[in-house]
Amino acid sequence: MSVEIIRSIKFGTDGVRGVIDADFNELIVSSVAYAALRYFKRKRDVGRVIVSYDTRRKSETYARVIVEVCKRFGIETSIVSRPTPTPVVSWTVREYKYDLAFQVTASHNPPEYNGVKIIDHNGCSISDEDAEEIMKILQKESEEISRFVTTLQPSTAPDVVLDPRESYIEYVISSVPAPQRKLRILFDPLYGTTIGYTDEILRRLGYEVKCIHYEFDPNFGGLEPCPEGVNLENLAKLVVESGLDLGISHDGDGDRIGVVTGRGRILTGNEVLLLFVYEYARSGRIRTVARTVATTSLVDKICREFNIKVIETPVGIKYIAELLVKGEADIGGEESGGVAFRWHVPEKDGIYTAAHICDIESREGIDNLLDEIYRRYGMPRFRKHKIKVEGNPKEVFSKYRDDIVRALAESGMCSSIVTIDGVKCVLQDGSWVLVRPSGTEPVIRIYGEEYANSNVFESVVKIIENVIRR
Repeated sequence: MSVEIIRSIKFGTDGVRGVIDADFNELIVSSVAYAALRYFKRKRDVGRVIVSYDTRRKSETYARVIVEVCKRFGIETSIVSRPTPTPVVSWTVREYKYDLAFQVTASHNPPEYNGVKIIDHNGCSISDEDAEEIMKILQKESEEISRFVTTLQPSTAPDVVLDPRESYIEYVISSVPAPQRKLRILFDPLYGTTIGYTDEILRRLGYEVKCIHYEFDPNFGGLEPCPEGVNLENLAKLVVESGLDLGISHDGDGDRIGVVTGRGRILTGNEVLLLFVYEYARSGRIRTVARTVATTSLVDKICREFNIKVIETPVGIKYIAELLVKGEADIGGEESGGVAFRWHVPEKDGIYTAAHICDIESREGIDNLLDEIYRRYGMPRFRKHKIKVEGNPKEVFSKYRDDIVRALAESGMCSSIVTIDGVKCVLQDGSWVLVRPSGTEPVIRIYGEEYANSNVFESVVKIIENVIRR
């Protein structure tokens, strides 16, 4: 039975995830760790590994399973002293020169999920090629892996514990100018790993910070651990009622950010990215921007004015990270609320982003800057839709992909169709609709961006639903 389970392990958009004690358990965790270490030790020397975890149920248990696997490989292994944000782990890998990191987290997914993410020595998620090779080992060496993990016993060796919190906080503070205006900020970590990080950084910078949902909770207080939707609506209401200047929130592992302004404006992930693109374009700080296929085309409009190159990537920050590592992009981001910077770590970092968002608010005002962007480049409407499917969403999408392309082409709506990730219908006015399978949930996701004269989103949704349901 264990051999079949090992062979069935698949990497999604950012690691391996599943429902705790259902399709994600100790067997899967130890098998992934074993296969990853076997692969990387064959590829290069792996002498030092750090293992970290978030606040979810069994996260620390799974982390300690990974530690034992590492020890059996004879690798010098450290474990964090408390639940730690994913971007902090990425920074720690580079700062302390680890060869590899394992982060136990399901990021923004619902509380019943957990997962494991593998971070390479450069601080970003392992590449698709590496993930494919690890899955090959899980397939071909499943019997050996099964024997290894079923005889795994806890080590009597003491843990080497690392707490990167203070060093990381000092680093972020050193990257931000002194505030030009003292802000009053409401911080909502959503019971996740950023407790004691973002709030502490902002206080030390001189801001007044109040906190809610400020204790570790594996069930996230009954909330979804994601800074969007009702979570940000409630945060905006509290900010306005209290007369505060800004609200900041993160997902469970701290790579995403949610922002609300003093007048109750809830920023989308697209708008967070736009603020940085516009700020850095005007100052001449950037030459190339990377964005995913699901991210706003306003990035392109800004960059055209300032003669900045735009690179479109598949969905997933790891594709942007590869460009940052190679020096082929200066900043990048995606609509889900994450921005990455070449001069920082090649990963989304909600904490670092929060400190710089507060700097923008203290100098210019976020509302003022966004209003200026929309006056100059237009104001599209961003849309989302999910279609639940039975089975693996990637397999379902693959089955219908050609039919979707054909149906969209026959509709006459698209001036071009982009297929670097899913299927994207682009209109002449810059409006677009993207359909692609989720890498973490059993759904087909549809994203869209419409300008004033376009009603393409509903039309495309109907086309997709008709193709999939017929």
